Amino acid sequence: MAEMKAITVQQPWASCIATTAPGAKRVENRGQSTTYRGPILIHAGASISKTGEADYRCIRIWGTDPAHGRPMRAVLAVADLVDAHRAENRCCRPWGEEWYETRRGTLPAAHLVLDHVRVLDQPIPARGALGLWTPEPHLVSAVQQQLALAVTR
Repeated sequence: MAEMKAITVQQPWASCIATTAPGAKRVENRGQSTTYRGPILIHAGASISKTGEADYRCIRIWGTDPAHGRPMRAVLAVADLVDAHRAENRCCRPWGEEWYETRRGTLPAAHLVLDHVRVLDQPIPARGALGLWTPEPHLVSAVQQQLALAVTR
């Protein structure tokens, strides 16, 4: 993996991406799009989304308390970011939203479309950041080691 980016996602949304369960989240909603395509680390942030805890899609995957026991402040998975576009005409349902709430107001949502999600056996503790960020080399190395071990099993 030559270049790699990461994205920090609140729980339980992060765990809804980092799963192979039916109905898994394969679209991350953001206020800003990106031109980046390629591998992306899915990092669970330091906070829990109250909206996510009550969301029927998260509950369908993780039960009535979808954030309970979910790893925080850690990389959970690697996905391929294959597309990014503005929300249009209810595209990317059921996870694609039309609007994105920010501290400054509501924006049309950008959909980051994820594919080929590889869930790590062990979450890797890490600090996150806003937006797409470049992970430290030691973090990329730790992820690559886990992925290599998973292939040999």
